[in-house]
Amino acid sequence: MYEKFEGFISRRLLKPTKGKGNYAAIVEHESEETFMAMHLSEERQKAWEKVEPLLDGSPTPGFYEVSITSEKNDETWKQELTPPHRKVRYDP
Repeated sequence: MYEKFEGFISRRLLKPTKGKGNYAAIVEHESEETFMAMHLSEERQKAWEKVEPLLDGSPTPGFYEVSITSEKNDETWKQELTPPHRKVRYDP
């Protein structure tokens, strides 16, 4: 669903490695504006209506800029400064 929205980069859902702790979602967009366009869309609202009953409480979102990225590709590790236009939203 998220891939079709302009500005979408990635989405990750992180689960705790032990116990029944909180999950975290990391949604990456080119800008806060493209994220909000997706977030306020009818498609996202329909998906949220299915997910919301599964949650305890409400997520507390925050917006962040990526300043350093480290990734492993097939040949080598790379670390680079990330362009300032990449934004991450973290929902604990």
